[in-house]
Amino acid sequence: YQLFLDGEYWGVYWLTPRFKEDYFASKYGVRDGDVIVTKVDHIEVGDDSDYKVYKDMLCTIADSDLSDEANYARVCELVDMESWIDYYAIELYICNTDWPGNNRSLWRVRKPSDQPDADGKWRWVLFDVNLSMDTARADNDFINRTTKRDPILASLYDNETFRKALKKKMVELARNNFYPERVNAFVDEYAGRMRHVMGN
Repeated sequence: YQLFLDGEYWGVYWLTPRFKEDYFASKYGVRDGDVIVTKVDHIEVGDDSDYKVYKDMLCTIADSDLSDEANYARVCELVDMESWIDYYAIELYICNTDWPGNNRSLWRVRKPSDQPDADGKWRWVLFDVNLSMDTARADNDFINRTTKRDPILASLYDNETFRKALKKKMVELARNNFYPERVNAFVDEYAGRMRHVMGN
């Protein structure tokens, strides 16, 4: 967007949603006022009891032997594993070097219901990926780098079912979302729209 204030040109601005209660209520149809949102390692929306639920979930994943399928099944009762696999596959594929220590956000409803996405499971929010796709900054083995920095992924990665699903999702991303012709066409189209307002 190009911003003008009182007729004065202030340049190009990017408008992005704030991940608060009303965002999830609007996007997923869940009850407003019944949403917990975390950001990095604190509660963005919620209270101390919600933070305990969040930390208990993380500890359960990090401290469990997830090579045991029974333990993995219990974790799948706490989190939407499809959401987690999608999230990790994207972050790993694009080599987001400002992660996992930063730019992590999860959400869930406080009171589960039969409504889709309102089952009480934790889901990831993808945001702020501007330090990505930089081959000069990304390690050759980004998965190994991330598992050393993220006890959650390290624990999940012990599970064969998770590893296979993650691999499948990353191959799917490579073939359908991030194949060079599609990415180059998007970048060219985007640059074309921005060139006249950026002065280049």
